[in-house]
Amino acid sequence: MVYCNLSVLLAERQIKITKASLDTGISRTTLTALCQNSCKGIQLDTLNTLCMYLNIQANALFTVFPFDLKIADCTYDESDNTADIAFDYTSSQGKEELHCMATIEIEANNYPDMGFLLNATIGEYDAISKQDKRENSLLKDAFRVLPIPAVESLKNDIVERLIDSISRTTQYEVDGEVYGYPCDPFEWEATVFLPPDWKRGG
Repeated sequence: MVYCNLSVLLAERQIKITKASLDTGISRTTLTALCQNSCKGIQLDTLNTLCMYLNIQANALFTVFPFDLKIADCTYDESDNTADIAFDYTSSQGKEELHCMATIEIEANNYPDMGFLLNATIGEYDAISKQDKRENSLLKDAFRVLPIPAVESLKNDIVERLIDSISRTTQYEVDGEVYGYPCDPFEWEATVFLPPDWKRGG
């Protein structure tokens, strides 16, 4: 997993993206994508310009982790308000699917027309087998080494997948009217809570 540290490097120098764009000639769109780690790559001349602008070596701009971790799937169970969250975990040992659970609390927002509140508390499955223990350990270790912005990005992905799964599971139609929870993320105020020992220094 390659993580771009540009947002941290700019914040340390108290430089806004707009100023960096004006100073370097690199488009605001490119800088934003690098800061949000949503880009697929970087041109060498862009890398060179950023290194000169920030007075750094290329290795300071990126951190490489010995694994890849992405959300693969999320399945909401309305009967007990839980969700199974599957991650694709890829390392030098190959690719495997790791699972954790989320306990879901949903309530109407107190403000009129403000949608719903969603709290998702992430937890490990009971480690019955060696494989369960291994999955729990790999996920915990992965979250503990990732920088906070990368963890926040994963939490945002979890929220998107949860909202999609909750709306697909609960929506039904009667006489052309759709009922159930909405699928529009803007109609939700969501928070994801990680176990204390999944956090840096936990």
